[in-house]
Amino acid sequence: MPESNERRKKPYRFYYITNFELSSPFAFFSSFAKLGFTLFNTKASTPITLFYSPKTFDNDLVIIYLIGETLRFDRLSINGNKNNTTPNLIKQAKLGKLFNFGKEPSKSCDTMTLLSTPCMLSGSQDGTQYDLFKVFKTAGFESFFYSVHSARNLKPIKASVYKNATHKFNAFYNDLEIPAAIKSIINKNQGKKMFIAMQMLGSHNIGVENILSSKYPDRILKPYCKSPDISHCETQAMFNSYDNTVTLTDIMLGDFFEIVKDKNAIVFFSSDHGQILGEDGNFGHGITKPSLQYNVPAFIWMSEKYQQLHPQIHKQILAASKKGSTNHLQIYQSIIACSGIKPDGLDLKNAFCKI
Repeated sequence: MPESNERRKKPYRFYYITNFELSSPFAFFSSFAKLGFTLFNTKASTPITLFYSPKTFDNDLVIIYLIGETLRFDRLSINGNKNNTTPNLIKQAKLGKLFNFGKEPSKSCDTMTLLSTPCMLSGSQDGTQYDLFKVFKTAGFESFFYSVHSARNLKPIKASVYKNATHKFNAFYNDLEIPAAIKSIINKNQGKKMFIAMQMLGSHNIGVENILSSKYPDRILKPYCKSPDISHCETQAMFNSYDNTVTLTDIMLGDFFEIVKDKNAIVFFSSDHGQILGEDGNFGHGITKPSLQYNVPAFIWMSEKYQQLHPQIHKQILAASKKGSTNHLQIYQSIIACSGIKPDGLDLKNAFCKI
């Protein structure tokens, strides 16, 4: 859906841990809210046990999960789109830092954000006690979650997010602010192990040409739709409008990789679901004939420092990416397993890393 005029007049900005609930007098009420979430959600309050033997060279390990929005597999040029939508991803792949699951589409948990997001972060649409925030906090990581979306999309694991993660919804106005947000988190937590999940606005934000025009006018595909309702536009303009959102994501990722290139960092990326763009007369997601709505991109990026410190993980992920596609559940398991964490009672047999 397009952003409202109200939101355009009052853009959200990223501020490091300045949630309204952390400031007086809201902090008092926030403490009761968090207590209530914990008391009424056993998944958040039930302790878990796990095995994790941290390496001394991983004291500064940064694990990042970027969750794209409404991003369809075949609209990325790294996956075959004729429009040059992802030159930064292609560049990182040629440098040997990005491992793309691009032979065929990866599969999402569902076709709607409020069903896919809990699944991506916990391994189940209904939530589990092994959500990533709880797992990483138990393992001694600083755990962070930031999103432009409503907390309702996290309902099954919302209590755990409040309890285990530093969080801020509506943390940025547009995705180009994500690199600065990541930089701020890392700079304020130097020398700490971190897990950061960042949920994007992505391709849900049709009409990004005004954002691109100031710094990246040469990246705008024309003609494009003047209306955010692209279903009424001519076919090429409709595809260009959608592809411009993919371009914005690629620009953000290019800036993002610059921020973390010298860190001991590994980045996992997938979109929450895909999109139908006129096939059989349908537009959108969460609708009938859903096959294309499950088709999402997926890749893993590693800094040079990370690759040098984790040669076995590098080798395993490289091999996995060459085999073809993946899915949200496999990515969820791999984020845990590739971090060297083995929670009791959680099956990680489908993870990329066997350590």
